[in-house]
Amino acid sequence: MDWRPGREATSHVVYIGTDANAVADGTVAGDTVDDHGFTPASLDFATTYYWKVDEVGDAGTYAGDVWNFTTEEFAVIDDFESYNDDVDAETTIWHAWVDGLTTGNSGSQVGYDVSPFAEKTVIHGGKQSMPLAYDNNASPFYSEAERTFDPPQDWTGHGTTTLVVYFRGQITNSPAPLYLKINNTKVPFNNAAATTLPLWKQWAIPLAATGANLKSVRTLTLGIEGSGTGTVFIDDIRLYATAPGAAGPADPGTTGLVALYTMDGNVQDTSGKNYHGAVNGDASYEAGYAGQALVFNGINAYVDLPIGTLLSSLSDITIATWVNSSGTGGDWQRVWDFGTSQTNYMYLSSHQTSSGPMTFGIRTTTTAETRVVAPARLPSGWHHVAVAISSATMTADLYLDGIVVGSNTVTVLPRDLGNTTQNRLGDSQFPNDAFFTGSLDEFRIYNRALSVAEVRYLAGDR
Repeated sequence: MDWRPGREATSHVVYIGTDANAVADGTVAGDTVDDHGFTPASLDFATTYYWKVDEVGDAGTYAGDVWNFTTEEFAVIDDFESYNDDVDAETTIWHAWVDGLTTGNSGSQVGYDVSPFAEKTVIHGGKQSMPLAYDNNASPFYSEAERTFDPPQDWTGHGTTTLVVYFRGQITNSPAPLYLKINNTKVPFNNAAATTLPLWKQWAIPLAATGANLKSVRTLTLGIEGSGTGTVFIDDIRLYATAPGAAGPADPGTTGLVALYTMDGNVQDTSGKNYHGAVNGDASYEAGYAGQALVFNGINAYVDLPIGTLLSSLSDITIATWVNSSGTGGDWQRVWDFGTSQTNYMYLSSHQTSSGPMTFGIRTTTTAETRVVAPARLPSGWHHVAVAISSATMTADLYLDGIVVGSNTVTVLPRDLGNTTQNRLGDSQFPNDAFFTGSLDEFRIYNRALSVAEVRYLAGDR
């Protein structure tokens, strides 16, 4: 803290506290300093502090104005942003987080085999995360990555109570439990299949309950035990005074479910509403997120859905599905596209161009297109996507893996499209757009805007 001193000041009395009136009245303890600078002994996270400086001179004391500032919400233990691919400088992610590939003591591998070593697409925050591969099929039947702090860190100051780690599994992983160690004190995550959770999970750990030596944290270890193989992603390890609220899942059930295509060998509507689809072109079936999935070849495969009268009745809607994009093929591929022409439609595109982004759009013949645009293209591999439109707020939200990645106001609703006649999965209203290349599973339509918690449940949060 610094300030411009009074011209005739010989000393300065600094008052700082969380009560503005007490600081203004000088009823909190003051610290007298000779120079125009002051460093508080300790400040808590996420706290607003008020402060003033009274200038003291031969002519008396002159009270200063009250200012305020708010401290940062958390301290970063590792956000994985500082690592690069410079092996010679030892600034790679696997130089900091030592794995079993380096020590031979476990079945882990941090980072990819070739540059870039960090993960650039599946991220919680910033621009990269840490991929942690595990192979527990051989002795010692666990996989660990360890970060050493030199000097050791003190995790007891600033009102710290909680360590937060964000991680993400994949549905293709072998189910296995996750744990961490603070020094040598082990803390398990309470889910035996944590590695299969296909969305970012906030793991909040009350530090006092761990029994670890928090005054001198020398090592932090992330581990997977059990059996099997896979890769999990780690990001944003932080210390908090109060952990942020985490969105939990809520089962939407069948309330408002008006169409469901499980893709288990057919495109029949299993919601009971009998909006049975028809496959066109050379589509096939393979193992999917749940049971089978429908594979689109990117050449001529698409599905017709007889849902025109349904859409014309909907003011609110949620369209949700699991998508396995191949990452290949042309631009403006459609996950789905419902409409009657090139001027009357709503759609979800996995990407506009090869570099992205994923886009939802809606328009009528009399209203220009409104878009909701994600930060990037739909990543390859299995991901859950959803679009929810609310007539109450006149907004459309675009979800990726249970998180809103884009939102915009809308002026038209699904009902304004009328009785749509070209309702397709994997194909566009525009003949120059590419066919979709990838797979779809568990395609759902609701006649209401699902909540964030309900979308997270569909995205695999359990």
